[in-house]
Amino acid sequence: ESWVFTFAAHPRSILAPDAKISLLMTTESRIAAFQSLGFHGICLIDFDAEIASLSPTSFVTSLAKVFPALEKIVCGENWRFGKDGTGTPNFLTSCAQKRHWQVTPVPTSVIDGIPVSSTRIRKAVACGDFSLASALLGRPYSISGIVMHGRQVGSKAGIPTANISTEGLA
Repeated sequence: ESWVFTFAAHPRSILAPDAKISLLMTTESRIAAFQSLGFHGICLIDFDAEIASLSPTSFVTSLAKVFPALEKIVCGENWRFGKDGTGTPNFLTSCAQKRHWQVTPVPTSVIDGIPVSSTRIRKAVACGDFSLASALLGRPYSISGIVMHGRQVGSKAGIPTANISTEGLA
């Protein structure tokens, strides 16, 4: 079986609570996307100060305890884990050998000579470059939120619009 291991909230919300991070998808949207890809399940972990303080070795030990049937880990080549992000796929590979796990780091995708990253996608969205955001995502960019009553400016001009609040969405 193939499962996704991910955090419910962005780790930066714990590591740098004053820094505002614009999420690319709600938790519900991420779950739906993973399900559509055929994963058998999703392990959604609450990232907290305790997890943030784990050394890379302790993080790997915790994975082994929580997932005793674990056989293979697929991660991005730039994935970091453990306290201060000091764990790397190479470190994971060295730990995995004695546990008989296979580790497969996936190379970062590159578009127009620049690596694809959530930061790059967020910048494209912030600049209103939704074509680039869609190309980087590999799907049309979309937003989720609650439609709110507005000032009716668009409707009065004959162009109905939807005011979407994304406040508080995870």
